[in-house]
Amino acid sequence: MSGVPSAAAGDVPGASGYVSRGQWLWVGIAGVLVVAVGLALGMPVLAGLVLVGAVALVALRSLPAAMAIVLYVCTGLSYSLVLEYRLQSRGLLFDLSLPFSIMDACAVLMALSLLVAWGTVRRRASLPRYLILPLWLYLGAVLIGVLYGISQGNPRYALLKDLRVQAYFLLALFATAVFGGRREFMRLLVGVFVVSALSVSVLQFARMLGVENATTFEAVRDVSIPIYIAPIASAFLTLLWFSGKSRLSTTIFVPLQAIYLLAVLLSFTRSVWVQLVITYVLVFLFLGLRERRRALGMALVILPLVLFGAPILGGSIASHRPISALVAERAISLAQGEEDRSQASRLYESGAALSRWLASPIFGAGMGMEIDAFDAVSGRVIRTEFLHNSPLYYALKMGIIGFLAVGWLYVAAIKGAMRARAAGGEVGLYASGLVCSVTPMLLITMWSGGLNSVGTAPVLGVIVGLNWPALTAEEAQAKRAEDAA
Repeated sequence: MSGVPSAAAGDVPGASGYVSRGQWLWVGIAGVLVVAVGLALGMPVLAGLVLVGAVALVALRSLPAAMAIVLYVCTGLSYSLVLEYRLQSRGLLFDLSLPFSIMDACAVLMALSLLVAWGTVRRRASLPRYLILPLWLYLGAVLIGVLYGISQGNPRYALLKDLRVQAYFLLALFATAVFGGRREFMRLLVGVFVVSALSVSVLQFARMLGVENATTFEAVRDVSIPIYIAPIASAFLTLLWFSGKSRLSTTIFVPLQAIYLLAVLLSFTRSVWVQLVITYVLVFLFLGLRERRRALGMALVILPLVLFGAPILGGSIASHRPISALVAERAISLAQGEEDRSQASRLYESGAALSRWLASPIFGAGMGMEIDAFDAVSGRVIRTEFLHNSPLYYALKMGIIGFLAVGWLYVAAIKGAMRARAAGGEVGLYASGLVCSVTPMLLITMWSGGLNSVGTAPVLGVIVGLNWPALTAEEAQAKRAEDAA
């Protein structure tokens, strides 16, 4: 049949095309090398490489599977597990110690899967036109930031950490734009978000149950849990469920939303609280009048579940004070300014970064630039390459060009989603979900640093890289085929 690839003798069909015997030969050679490396560097390394290799056999055959693995790792697990792991081993030839995390391994796996897909998948989409110019400007800013950082003698380790954020973002963006222009990919994406949000909610509850007799939020709050994914999952799930596109029953949808809301509330993370409120407002505005009434009725069911569950979970950490008092204390601290130690630390951090950027506003200070700022929480001056103010981060590390390029990318992505939303249909719902997800993150980014975190980089790359022209074209083609049938 015309347009359908045929398998040659000995070829093995896969989700991303056909893998020849020659490619499997290279896999065998790679396996021998894995054993050799394991003996040289140590058996723990061998075990890790074998595990990655087993996952790779699945992920390399399917780029969506590789992307789903990366997204779940960076949104469904604790950062203390996937980011802070240091590969150490004692082998026959020499010892090894590398700052190589689980997320790094998954990103490499996705890069290899992307190369395989590029060589085997015949159906590739072009980059959306609205992303081409800002993407070129962004790439130029990254190059300038790297070269300027090297010329300034910035610490190489900090430079590599900054570059890793940009590399993960670009990798996810390109893979999504070229190979993610189908509704099946969007369904997979939403599924990963929903599962990841449930996973981190369980982590948050386990964190609370593991802390005893605490009377302040510091004992409960764990910034290594990526709870920000809960509002994102809630936005997509709500829009799809009220439109009838979700197969979840009411008995599953309501508890899920209650779990997400309860986990965010008990995270004591004010930026995510604000993110959740903005997300709910946008979702409510995007619903029709009938759906809004249903949503209000559903809220009357969800809120009692949250109010009932919070004291039960909070009882183990607030034996002397009600959980409502801790939540109110954390919320009121938003208005305390510098009297709140967390806010004071970020103000000091931003002030130090702003002073350094103003010394060279065109090119910034280059990637890898570290700043010294007083941390009011620990009571000492600390040096860091990470900033909680994302706009200032990009201005400092990549100059005014990088600042403008990043802003342009996100604005272009939102405009592309709004155009797809106007087209309606299932893709329009996904586009609405994106707007409800990324807009709150952009609004809180001056306080959360969410745009320059290595943990959020793959998620943001996927969100920005969604190919709305390809998605709308596929849906229109499917609709014409249904009408013709």
